[in-house]
Amino acid sequence: MNKCPLLGLMLLLSLLLSACSSKLMDPMLEQQQPVPQGNEASITFFRTSSFGGMIQAPIAEETASGLELVGISSMDTKIRHVVAPGKHIFVVGGESGSLLAADLAPQRHYYVKVSPGFGWGKTRFTMVPVPPQDLDAPGMQKEIRECTPVSRNDKAAQWFLENKRSMEDKLRTAKEKFQARKNPAEYTLPASYGITELY
Repeated sequence: MNKCPLLGLMLLLSLLLSACSSKLMDPMLEQQQPVPQGNEASITFFRTSSFGGMIQAPIAEETASGLELVGISSMDTKIRHVVAPGKHIFVVGGESGSLLAADLAPQRHYYVKVSPGFGWGKTRFTMVPVPPQDLDAPGMQKEIRECTPVSRNDKAAQWFLENKRSMEDKLRTAKEKFQARKNPAEYTLPASYGITELY
């Protein structure tokens, strides 16, 4: 058997997998993920679809001091974000921006699927809240647990500095679209979606 084609295929697969991961995020161990303290809540953004796998999805939060980077979502990764309870606004970039309005209860954990879709020239992304009844399914829990935890690195901070204006524009446009929607609940994460388990 000729091993060269097999080795070539393995090399190509390795390159494709590495291309799907963001150089702006570093992998971490499960136990290294941030853990909420006191009344804090957490929201985990995870992505499993292979569609648009080569395209990264930047996620940012609107804060009192301006837009702040949460992380860059790649295929088969998860980003746990610890915040104070209450109302929060998140935006995900791509061809266009998509907004998620969250109302988080204290000492609860929330899960949001970063979902890619077709765009005109680039992948579009939406953030899909996962309700508790779906999180009860072993398959969904397995899906989240098998994602690699990642955290921002110094390159992410530099990327966001260079692209903050673009993300602010996408947030502004996403807000306008959100307000015009007939069913904004689809893009809303209610407090009742919180659970007590961390995956």
